[in-house]
Amino acid sequence: MRIAQMVQMQEAMKQHSKGDVSIVRQLLGEEDVKPKKIQREDTYIPMSSRPPEPNWDRVHSKRAPIMSEEEFEQAIIAMARANAEFAMKKGDTSWHLARDQVAYLELHTAFVSVVSPDRRAAFANSGGNNVIHGTVPNHLGGNELMDWSPSGWTTYPTVAEMERGARFNEIYNKAYQEWEAENGTIPHGTTKGLRSFTSTRNWL
Repeated sequence: MRIAQMVQMQEAMKQHSKGDVSIVRQLLGEEDVKPKKIQREDTYIPMSSRPPEPNWDRVHSKRAPIMSEEEFEQAIIAMARANAEFAMKKGDTSWHLARDQVAYLELHTAFVSVVSPDRRAAFANSGGNNVIHGTVPNHLGGNELMDWSPSGWTTYPTVAEMERGARFNEIYNKAYQEWEAENGTIPHGTTKGLRSFTSTRNWL
């Protein structure tokens, strides 16, 4: 994940938490989203320092669903089809996320976090440790939820998070490729730009 996308995701989640933006209206094209341009500062912190609190707008942690499962699926499909159309007009599938990266990341995080462990509570109870543990095993079989290094926080997804992330990609890919087929474009074996949950690095 690029730094610019991380910053955009942070801004989008701030808007959502303040009630300034309706994600459903965004995804259905009823509300325009114009991410703010943000200056990035150097965030390097020596290992000898106490780790900073994660930016919870960018870390998967247990959240209540912001919509029903049916609404989630409808929103993912609407986004995929809109991005497919945008990519066709640009003539390059690598453009498909450029239409609205903020809304894509916001929806992806909201969808997966429904099954996430409570990393925020685990951090609060960690006593300032660099490694945060939990009671739910991660996909590697350990009990680490995340850890800190000078390059930032690393999140270790659980099996449930990986499965839900894969479900998001399945819905998105199917809708994206269906739009291509309906509109006479050449179907792509792999839709570019989609993120999967195979890495232990923090997804956002």
